[in-house]
Amino acid sequence: MQSLNKKFLPLVWLESLGALLLHGSLILWWDIPVWHWFAVLCGFGIMWSAMQYVHHFGTSRDVMNGAVNLRTWRWLDVLWLNHNWHLRHHQQPTVPWIYLPFLEAGETETRGHILAAYWKMWRGPRFTMERVKNRYAGKIIR
Repeated sequence: MQSLNKKFLPLVWLESLGALLLHGSLILWWDIPVWHWFAVLCGFGIMWSAMQYVHHFGTSRDVMNGAVNLRTWRWLDVLWLNHNWHLRHHQQPTVPWIYLPFLEAGETETRGHILAAYWKMWRGPRFTMERVKNRYAGKIIR
């Protein structure tokens, strides 16, 4: 929180309140049991975090090269806005998502299959002695 610009704090609180009101309204409107809603949100959270992490698992701890491109079905690539071209996104973050598959492949670029990557990731964490200093800790976001 030390890097959060305090002038945006009211906006953060307002957005949080809006999200709570939206979810509360949907629960009441559709008469959804709160525990069902909670279970769905937890499931979504686990799947979303897994999808974000699978592209970084087993890579170097580097902002530019700490990701992999994963191969999947074309329809899923389109649905996920070419999220599986993650290394290309890290190396060229200003390129729009629709062009990521068409960029020239880098020297070290490979595309393992997403299911194999999930299988490898879900086998469990790996111990590392590697430590990385966060160069951005404490910097104010303007």
